[in-house]
Amino acid sequence: MAAAFFLVIYIFFFRPFEVKGESMFPNFHDSEYVLTNLITLKFNEPVRGDVVVFKAPEDEEKDFIKRVIGVPGDTVEIKDGLVYVNGSLLDESAYLKSTVKTYGGAFLTEGTSITVPQGVFCFRR
Repeated sequence: MAAAFFLVIYIFFFRPFEVKGESMFPNFHDSEYVLTNLITLKFNEPVRGDVVVFKAPEDEEKDFIKRVIGVPGDTVEIKDGLVYVNGSLLDESAYLKSTVKTYGGAFLTEGTSITVPQGVFCFRR
């Protein structure tokens, strides 16, 4: 009975996830476990600031954990290591120290802005 109960909870409601790497530091640490909620995203789209776990686009075997910084229709830009959304500096003081900088990568380069398409979300590394 306990195994059946656990299986239902695991499949439909909550699932443990192991953080691998330092991309979410200082909020989540390498090898730390977090409990993910599978229900919320079935009924609501993610909003800016949410932390989500999803399959890596290049490799379905890997999972990513990232924070949503842009929702469909938002314009996102990186300038001088700071993130701007819709032309305003993104306030991340609730979860990051002001000394943390974000630098462009393969998807979004320094000084280039993108508009987040419908059905897509922009994540912080």
